Amino acid sequence: MERLNGHFSSTASTDERLDMIEMIFGYIQRRNKVTQRQQTSDLNAVSDLNTRFQQAALGYQMEGAQLIRIDSKFAHSEVVLPALVLLGTKGFEQADRHFRDAHKHYRHREYAAAITEAGKAFEAALKAVCAAKSWKYESGATAGNLVTVVVKNGLFPAWLGDGLTTYVAMMKTGLPTVRNETGAHGAAPDAEPVHENLARYALHMSASNLLLVMEAAAKT
Repeated sequence: MERLNGHFSSTASTDERLDMIEMIFGYIQRRNKVTQRQQTSDLNAVSDLNTRFQQAALGYQMEGAQLIRIDSKFAHSEVVLPALVLLGTKGFEQADRHFRDAHKHYRHREYAAAITEAGKAFEAALKAVCAAKSWKYESGATAGNLVTVVVKNGLFPAWLGDGLTTYVAMMKTGLPTVRNETGAHGAAPDAEPVHENLARYALHMSASNLLLVMEAAAKT
């Protein structure tokens, strides 16, 4: 423990320190068969950690067993956090894993991988909804194909009319296009690098679309 403390306080890089914090607090939250007193203590420890991050304006927060990077407090509280809560429900395990992997890649500045995982999370959530509702879709269906399936099956109200059509078009050409052009299928040798702002856009769009789909599914 003394060696770890020495490395943590002196020679570790910022990323290494964040990784160690995530490992320690992730272990705390994954422990099984703890007493109620331990559970309360663990929650207090996580709350204290997040308070310290906020006071130091470091832009990170523990959510579940993972350290999430926060670029916008509003987007995190109103979009990302609610999406994480809904992804924790039964049936969305694969989508949850992809979405958390996207944030892990983003924290480590692996922006192309973050976009890819964000796209996978969106697709996985759509497939989970289709499975729960017994809605059929073709093997190898893309995010755009899946959006068409859920719309045809009434996931979104028909009275939205032109506004719904416009929003569905944005869903089809927004995140799926970002993912296809910069993430899932690789990049051309002369392609520009994937920048942080594009990855952040993909993550926030993914979270918004996840909320839209899962909240609509809960009401149908």
